[in-house]
Amino acid sequence: MFNLLKSLLLLSLFSFTSGFAQDPMRPPSWSAESQSERVVNLEPLNLQQVLSSKNRKVAVINDTLVVEGQVIGGAKVAEITDNSVRVIYKGRSIILTMTTTAKEYNREK
Repeated sequence: MFNLLKSLLLLSLFSFTSGFAQDPMRPPSWSAESQSERVVNLEPLNLQQVLSSKNRKVAVINDTLVVEGQVIGGAKVAEITDNSVRVIYKGRSIILTMTTTAKEYNREK
């Protein structure tokens, strides 16, 4: 009788915990959440032009003239270089570069 009760107790214990076990082939739950957080509300930012002089640097992103410190599309312009613009979006640094056609155009003096 004791062995029967012990067997039933062990059987019920294992069947109870197996219901809460995750599928081993399923990715962890935290990876799905972090993936969805990366793409939330960031509109595409297209760097079209960079203009620089001794006094100031400006860039054209999505047909809008921007300077360092300005916010566009939810991202803050952190740095403007000759070929790229670095923006900060939700604590992440993203570097925007110009398209190939924009780089190839050189204005003659």
